[in-house]
Amino acid sequence: MLILLLVFTSIGAVIVGLTSWFLTLITPLLFSQAALVAGITSIMVIYLSQRELFVSIYATIILVLIISPLATLIFVAVAWGLDRFSPLDFWQATLLTTGVGLAVLYGLAHYLTMSTFGSMFDEEWEDEEWDEGDEAEWVNVGRNDPCPCGSGRKYKNCHGRKNN
Repeated sequence: MLILLLVFTSIGAVIVGLTSWFLTLITPLLFSQAALVAGITSIMVIYLSQRELFVSIYATIILVLIISPLATLIFVAVAWGLDRFSPLDFWQATLLTTGVGLAVLYGLAHYLTMSTFGSMFDEEWEDEEWDEGDEAEWVNVGRNDPCPCGSGRKYKNCHGRKNN
């Protein structure tokens, strides 16, 4: 698992570095500024894919390879327009666009998952019979362990989700 984490982190660092380098070529951003925008965007894509979209590690790598640079370039393109038509300078416009863009991405991912899976999870809770007192015995259950209720799902997608 540690090797996978190191490989994944290295891939992410290379993607952020290349995206940042590319941004410094086409925009007036410094490398540190471009790296901040690309890094925050990549971290948010990773968070969304793992927390909201429930995708695998390998799908997350693909999302980081494709979505992170694409989203960063879109944020910078919108910032360029703000720079031209508002009193903000390019760096301020980039920060504003990145912040708003990431909030919109999070809201969209949250809305899509809740509208798609939310009603399904609610129906499952109504169908399942289990004793609320049993939760105290489940303290040592890990998020990726099978749920003790016997449903066959991971705890984080079953009764662990109810607490979130």
